[in-house]
Amino acid sequence: MKNFILVSVLMSLIFSSSLFAKTVPYFKGQKEYLKKCRSCHQGSRYFVNQYTIECWENIMINSGEKLVSLHSEIKAKDKEELQGIEEIQEYFKGDRYEKRFKYIKAFVLRFAKDGDKNPNNTEDKKRCP
Repeated sequence: MKNFILVSVLMSLIFSSSLFAKTVPYFKGQKEYLKKCRSCHQGSRYFVNQYTIECWENIMINSGEKLVSLHSEIKAKDKEELQGIEEIQEYFKGDRYEKRFKYIKAFVLRFAKDGDKNPNNTEDKKRCP
């Protein structure tokens, strides 16, 4: 009887840990946002929940091609206002962005305007960029 209970507990631990391993940890995306994006886009609480899940999914298609192009199309006059924009543009061309993209995507989708985990879930919708 003890062996049966032990095996049952071990099986449930293995099963639950495999389910956890399949989910992408959004908090790593939040950490990346705070390191790389907060200086221009304010806190994630204000920026991420401006757009709906549908908008964020459109922005994140093909490893975030639209996200990269939005940051690469910043005009010269905006560069004067935004300090360090060259570093940000280099970030999107580098390996760090590619490695952390899935975490960033999980983060913005989880806390999108109409996301179930958004504490500021409101009805007004901002147009997608």
